[in-house]
Amino acid sequence: KPSSLSYDELSGKLTAHYKPKPLIIAERFKFQKRNQQENESVSDDVVSLKRLSTHCDFGRHLDEALRDRFVSGLKVEAIQRKLLTEQDLTFAKACELALSMEMASKNTMEFASNLKGHSTVNKIDKKRETKSAWQTNPAGGKVGSKVNIPFHREQRTSPVTDVVVTIMQHKDADLKQRHAGSVQGWDT
Repeated sequence: KPSSLSYDELSGKLTAHYKPKPLIIAERFKFQKRNQQENESVSDDVVSLKRLSTHCDFGRHLDEALRDRFVSGLKVEAIQRKLLTEQDLTFAKACELALSMEMASKNTMEFASNLKGHSTVNKIDKKRETKSAWQTNPAGGKVGSKVNIPFHREQRTSPVTDVVVTIMQHKDADLKQRHAGSVQGWDT
């Protein structure tokens, strides 16, 4: 009967009933099934493993159990391979190495993405359009040479370009006219 028990005995029975001692085999099962999640950092994984190990009753083998589960459950194989090659690896050393490798990987990825962004800012398009230099003069003849001259797309429709071409055509026509006049003078 509850009335015949002392306060401490009654408190112990109620605690055992409402908060039973976890089964070690069940707690170890949860611990052994634990793997690092997809978007989980190494430090978050370590915290989860330590929390799960509290009721596993590993005793003096706690460090080894944590180390083994930590290395086995890592999602990044490169870190896992590195830890598997370490001699006399402790849980603390495994955590330290994994954290530094994770940070190095993250920094490298950020650096690479920053470089990618900068490389396109100053990129020069190597393709250039060309335009034939052949022009026609008012008399219908062709002026210029058949070489390709690089130009920008904006220059093709620019009024300045049209004016320059017109001036060149008139100069050429003027030269031909003067040349024709001087040749005619020789004939007389």
